[in-house]
Amino acid sequence: MRNFRTVFEFEFFQQIKKRVVIISTIILAIVAFGGAAAPAILNQFKKQTEFESSEGASYLNEYVPGGYYVPNEEIVKELRIEESSLYPTEDALKEAVKSGKETKGYAIYDYDHYKTYFHDKGFVSGMDQALNSVLRDHLIAQKFSEKGISYNEYQSMNNVEINAEEEVLGRDTSTQYLLALIYVITLYSVILMFGSIVATAVAREKDSRTMELLITTTNPKNLIIGKVLAITCASVIQMLVIASSAGISYFIFRNMYPMDILMMTKKMLDLSMLGMYVFYFILGLLLYMFIFAALGSVVSRMEDVNSAVSPVMFLFITSYMIAMSALQGGDSIILKISSWIPFFSVMVMPIRNAITTVAVYEVIGSTLLTVVFIYLFARLSIRIYRWGTLNYGNKPNFFKVCKEVLFTKE
Repeated sequence: MRNFRTVFEFEFFQQIKKRVVIISTIILAIVAFGGAAAPAILNQFKKQTEFESSEGASYLNEYVPGGYYVPNEEIVKELRIEESSLYPTEDALKEAVKSGKETKGYAIYDYDHYKTYFHDKGFVSGMDQALNSVLRDHLIAQKFSEKGISYNEYQSMNNVEINAEEEVLGRDTSTQYLLALIYVITLYSVILMFGSIVATAVAREKDSRTMELLITTTNPKNLIIGKVLAITCASVIQMLVIASSAGISYFIFRNMYPMDILMMTKKMLDLSMLGMYVFYFILGLLLYMFIFAALGSVVSRMEDVNSAVSPVMFLFITSYMIAMSALQGGDSIILKISSWIPFFSVMVMPIRNAITTVAVYEVIGSTLLTVVFIYLFARLSIRIYRWGTLNYGNKPNFFKVCKEVLFTKE
């Protein structure tokens, strides 16, 4: 037990002290903090751009920035165009746009007739829908007024509300999609990064013949399990730091969130779903870390690591693609089968459970099968590591090694 603790502590502190790990964690934590704060910042920025006059109506040039030439004084008053944005003649307005003083110029002749002046017109410059909307509302109000209907009555007719109710009997995909996407991308990135670290760490010991010294001082079980658990814990802690940064940002800025985003976030943060993501995240890490450890134990030279881990990389990328297809909804036979295959289920099952309704027996069965595979690959990697101390030189085949290890008595 003491030897296991020594291996674990050594590998764990070696991992978390790496400069690249510290820098990447800090950068990702800052990004997560900023990402969680973004809705609140954008909401405040949106509120600050709304200019309210003393009479409670917005100036048109605050809503549609630019210079204006309006020959009709009544239209100027109705649209509440600020005097500083008005030009006495149309030529003066065109000159202001040409010189760059104004980004755009608007010559409004009547509610149903205006011209926009550009200096340089880009692909997205287009028609001014905002100004169209304002003029259209005023024109309609004017037409109603001619028929004896006031502007307030027109507004009340225009603001008819529909009472639309919803009841979700299964899963509410709209609230779980983002969290499911984050889970898939995070697990994919972490396993690819830390899996190669495990394989390289084990292969380096064999390449430098450090393995021969280590195996005489402690049990291979302590070495393999200590390495895998240490690197797994380091990766989980890194993810917790990043997630905590996002969580702190959310609790600081949540009162500034738009109401619809706040309600969606509260629905999304379902504790049962979060618990399943965390549980399967750890299962997925352990399963693939032991697979990478087994592959690292097979090779004798560092340059053979990449070729050794290629098959499992292909397997994992396939798992990622199936999980991404599960995000699109539906519950095809491929997704159901993949949920029972441990290499795929660590990604697919949480997504299926988030997007569709999955039977309890499927979740339990898939979980137990994954745990069994973790145990089997842990034993396999330990036996291959022990076998590796007696086999140096030639580049072995993983499947031949497995056959020899499994059918040879310890």
